[in-house]
Amino acid sequence: MLKLGGFFMLLAAGWFVTYAFMNNWIGEMGRIVLGIVAGSAFMTWGVLRMKKVMREGEVILSIGAIILTTSVFAGQHMYNLYPDTVSLAAMTFVAIAISTIAYIHKREILALFGVLMIGATPILAGYDSVTPNVPGLLTYLLCMTLGVIWLSKVTGWRSVTFVAIAVVALYFAPYCMKYKEYMQMTTARTYGYYAYSIQPKLDVDVDVLRFFAIVFAIIFNMSTFVSLLFNKIAKRDDFILVATGGIFTAFCLYTLSTHDLLAIKLVVVAMLYMGLAIALTKMTKYSYYIELYSTICILLLVWATSITSDINLLPTALSIEAIILTLFYKYVFGQPFPIVSLLFYGGSYFYLS
Repeated sequence: MLKLGGFFMLLAAGWFVTYAFMNNWIGEMGRIVLGIVAGSAFMTWGVLRMKKVMREGEVILSIGAIILTTSVFAGQHMYNLYPDTVSLAAMTFVAIAISTIAYIHKREILALFGVLMIGATPILAGYDSVTPNVPGLLTYLLCMTLGVIWLSKVTGWRSVTFVAIAVVALYFAPYCMKYKEYMQMTTARTYGYYAYSIQPKLDVDVDVLRFFAIVFAIIFNMSTFVSLLFNKIAKRDDFILVATGGIFTAFCLYTLSTHDLLAIKLVVVAMLYMGLAIALTKMTKYSYYIELYSTICILLLVWATSITSDINLLPTALSIEAIILTLFYKYVFGQPFPIVSLLFYGGSYFYLS
């Protein structure tokens, strides 16, 4: 009954505030201040409540964060009371507060909510309302990623790292695809496929995108490598993170590399993945790390071979690769070539034949 009474009191307060807004009893600044005060009060109440009933406190804290963020958002976009930078700083502070509370109380679900809020903050703050500040955005995401990786290391929550990779990829993908589209249209014009085209405008220098792509790819892959190195035992989440990091790396290579240099870059990255497999196997004495990284290596090698070899010679090239890798596994790892990889090569051979 106490909870039900509290709900109706909140409902009545919300109706009163809405009615006051409709009749303009409260000015624009007053509305935002009221929302900020209410959101802060809910967050404080949620933190105090978490000491007694954890789940109820989490819900109240999350509601307060949403009210506070919505109020800051409305003050910027509806009433133009302050610039984008103030809105970005305020929303980021709320999201970091949520993540800090999650770390203190060891609540993974709350940490995921905080990371999602940090990731959504640039959109809510309107970073692309006029002219996108892409280097600033990617720097912001880089700081977020480093903080999330630290949180994952001290708590063991792999899920927050996965969410961080997903957030970075969602921001990164549109610019990468725009550049890929631009390159395809330029190539088409060069070879005379069509005379006229509309080239998409790039809002950022491609060298900036490539630089951040390299930085993010190194951070994602090396953070998982270091985690495996110190934990000694690979969990299911580690396999997912390795695969996700590999997909992100391959996507950046596909979209941000010219066709002439793509094969070379694929081979270099493939060798780096194989080097990680060798290092983990020698340093931890666990053979399942071979499967973890060498599978990505093999996929990249097949991709590089497919774009450089003539279609008639491609099955032969893949067969030679499979033989070399079989000998490599025998003398370096001291074990047979993974049956899954052999099946992959065999399937590619018969399909292309």
